[in-house]
Amino acid sequence: MINWNREPVATRHQFNPAFIAELVRHTCVGHGKAAGAMPFALAFLAVPLVMYPDSRGTINGASDTQLHTWITKHPAARISLAPRVRALVPYVRLGVAFGLTQRALSLDERGQLIVVRRVKTRGAPTPAIEASDYMKGARTLGRWFGRVGEPSNVFLMLGLTP
Repeated sequence: MINWNREPVATRHQFNPAFIAELVRHTCVGHGKAAGAMPFALAFLAVPLVMYPDSRGTINGASDTQLHTWITKHPAARISLAPRVRALVPYVRLGVAFGLTQRALSLDERGQLIVVRRVKTRGAPTPAIEASDYMKGARTLGRWFGRVGEPSNVFLMLGLTP
């Protein structure tokens, strides 16, 4: 469990559960356009990819491509992804839980995430970057993930084991 009182202010701001919930919701929106409800596990991949500027910038610049093409053009995004995913698991869990309790997200009968409504957030995680950049990247990833199909294939494409 995260002890928010011990976290630096910047971390509390950037990994705000409402903001993470909104990132997951946008990923679900993108996934929904490509393939319907989003498998829960994909939230743990989307947030680390969108939160880090190096990968977010390349995702937003390649929204008209596919996941495989993006990975081929930007192999460095895979190099540090596993530690990022591990580090952000508690924040993603808290964000999804927040989204579920606020009824912005819901789980279907198969345990997949579906969008219910928007989460109200307070500002961008960093003042220099608009929150819309994060949301655009999340929607793009959701669409790419949906086009791949099975979540295990998404994990494998990113060099991770599901």
